[in-house]
Amino acid sequence: MDIAKYTGNPFQVYGTRRYTLSEGFAKGTEAIDVKTGGGLAYTVLPSRALDISLVSYKGVNLTYLTPGGEVYPSYYKRKGDDWLHAFFGGLLTTCGPFNIGRACETGGRAYALHDRFTNTPARFVCAGPPDESGITITGQIDFGTLGKEKIRVMRTVASPLFSSSVTITDRIENYGFAESPLTILYHTNWGYPFLTEDTKIYADASSMESYDDYSRAHADEVFSVSPPDLKAKEKNYFYTMNFKDGFAHAAIVNPSLNNLGALLTFSPELKYMTHCKVENPVDYLVALEPCNTLCMGRAEIERRGILPLILPGEVKTMSLKIEITESQRTEEMLRLFQ
Repeated sequence: MDIAKYTGNPFQVYGTRRYTLSEGFAKGTEAIDVKTGGGLAYTVLPSRALDISLVSYKGVNLTYLTPGGEVYPSYYKRKGDDWLHAFFGGLLTTCGPFNIGRACETGGRAYALHDRFTNTPARFVCAGPPDESGITITGQIDFGTLGKEKIRVMRTVASPLFSSSVTITDRIENYGFAESPLTILYHTNWGYPFLTEDTKIYADASSMESYDDYSRAHADEVFSVSPPDLKAKEKNYFYTMNFKDGFAHAAIVNPSLNNLGALLTFSPELKYMTHCKVENPVDYLVALEPCNTLCMGRAEIERRGILPLILPGEVKTMSLKIEITESQRTEEMLRLFQ
């Protein structure tokens, strides 16, 4: 259909709208709303490394948003677990690039929980008009420091028109003259009403490791979700992923919402996935987190000998596609996990 004959402005159906949040901890945070025309709507945050906050499909919210919301990055203090005070949740909060997991010290240097990726503003942000290839937002995130690492990320967030999917592609370059650690984790956060005790989780993995004794004691419940319970504690699991046709897959589905689901498809650099469950009142979310090493903190992954490196001049590309499905399409998607 040629919608130009039916609309005064394409944003009735699809497109982008850019603005700045103006109150509370979010004041000053730049945002770009995206509508694909296929029922999917999401908000990209240039102030937060082009990460993605709220997402809905046909008006149904899919993601968890923290009490603080889309916190402006200057509130982040970059030490200990202060990352949590600036964490907004949403469809994507990117962690890294030099530590994922717990705060720690190693090599005479302190690393904060999940490092600073999401609290780094993007530069050269472009949200051009939709065209035949769809809606595309691009920007550059820099992690170059005098006397330390020189990492540059060119990020693309893209959705085909009339689709229900979004793909995040990161082109990561070491433009320095020394090798550099590179730890990346894509923290996707699912919430109510998509997340209820009816929701099920799927992962095509070859192995699973529990984070602690409490998680291990509840490992038989790993693919289910419980109602909010004040006595519940956070549970974390680490998967080593299988790859079919060069990609890994995970999914989350709520059969009670017309079989509404989300399929995560991610590239070979992302060999692992962290699965976090928080089932407390208010703090009620499931996080599925593709990553390129185990999410255990820099000191532990060094001890295990699994710290990824990027060589001088090397470029690595990582991608995560999230497709929202429903009804029969979800049934077809779940065959990937049989």
